[in-house]
Amino acid sequence: MNGKWKLISRILLAGTLMLSAARSEAGLNPGKAITQYTHDIWQTEQGLPQNSVPAIVQTRDGYIWLGTELGLVRFDGVHFTVFDEGNTPEMKSNIVVALVEDRQGRLWIGTQGGGLTCLQGGKFTTYTTANGLSNDSVLSLYEDRKGNLWIGTDGGGLDRLKDGRFTAYTTKAGLANDAVFSITEDHEGSLWIGTHAGLNRLKDGLFSTYTTKDGLPNVYVKSVHEDRQGRIWVATNGGGLSRLDGNRFRTYTTRDGLSSNEVCALHEDSQGSLWIGTSGGLNRFKGGRFESYTSKDGLSNDPVWSILEDREGSLWIGTGSGGLNRLRDGEFTTFSSQEGLSKDAVLPVYEGQDGSLWVGTAGAGLNRIKDGKITTYTSKDGLSNDFVFSIAGDANGNLGSALARVWTASKTASSLRTVQPRDCRLASCSLPTLIPRATSGSAGVAD
Repeated sequence: MNGKWKLISRILLAGTLMLSAARSEAGLNPGKAITQYTHDIWQTEQGLPQNSVPAIVQTRDGYIWLGTELGLVRFDGVHFTVFDEGNTPEMKSNIVVALVEDRQGRLWIGTQGGGLTCLQGGKFTTYTTANGLSNDSVLSLYEDRKGNLWIGTDGGGLDRLKDGRFTAYTTKAGLANDAVFSITEDHEGSLWIGTHAGLNRLKDGLFSTYTTKDGLPNVYVKSVHEDRQGRIWVATNGGGLSRLDGNRFRTYTTRDGLSSNEVCALHEDSQGSLWIGTSGGLNRFKGGRFESYTSKDGLSNDPVWSILEDREGSLWIGTGSGGLNRLRDGEFTTFSSQEGLSKDAVLPVYEGQDGSLWVGTAGAGLNRIKDGKITTYTSKDGLSNDFVFSIAGDANGNLGSALARVWTASKTASSLRTVQPRDCRLASCSLPTLIPRATSGSAGVAD
């Protein structure tokens, strides 16, 4: 067999084409469509106590911890362990909305109405207003570079826990609103705070505020994130997603491809992709473009409340009422009609000399996959027939596709269609006798 004529083995599963590839590094490959990742879902049927997941964190021992409306949940990848008021007396509320692990390995748990709980060495300790917390409803948690724990409360403002003592910052100190939904620290050490009435920056002990007067599209700020380029991203509840460059906001909405203008969560992964959770699904922002993944694509529920990338590079997604989702890079990459394949009924597959993959379909023509892009050729482009049963290549790199009507109409058919990869033109050529009679679902190559 001529070494230049290569065939690729194919696996047909559920009507789609799946290609095996080794992973080069951790993190979701940004070159893949979201639909091409392996997708897992866990709900109450699999052991979750409840299907709302507003918080996710991974601790240094590898466990995934979840906040739900029926308790704190520890997940080892197989089993769920629930900690609630019933089995853990220190838990004063089952509604867990915020989680963070500090540098000492302590897990901090923010609850609605039950204060702040700390898990260290298997022991739970709870702090409430009786211990100096400004409000027993905790909305957000963050540890800064100095080891201070910041607590965003629902009505009590922003608390700092330092050396065992709480200090509260409220509207009296310059905070825009006493409901604090998000906290993050930038590379300069400034603290950014998302509130119900605008975005705050705390620098050198002083608050500055950004509202609609400063270009923010909406003052209800649900999440704040600084990316690796030092830009501040602001998720608003109704105004879309904004990015602060210098002193100017650039806002992205559904008109730019965002699945909804109600943005709930932000997370930047190890590959530099920004993941956005909205009330309308999961979005990825990469290279200036948005890609959406919703319940129509397989997401268990459209409202996305929390996002986390674990140490293996998998992405965990907590939803409003659909439980827990995970996206990960598997050993196989799937190409289907969702990714642009002309039809899910795949017949022959051939690898060209330039590394492109040629895929024949049952009634939808010939597809070429190159650098993740799919191009389709049909009878409208000059293909003899849209049923492609066999593909072969010659020494010059031209492809010949043996089509249903050609081969079934006559065993002595005198022509077939060729594709010249350099310019991807379809042309007629005489049928060489060295190519055997095509058989359904197989690719033919001659010596």
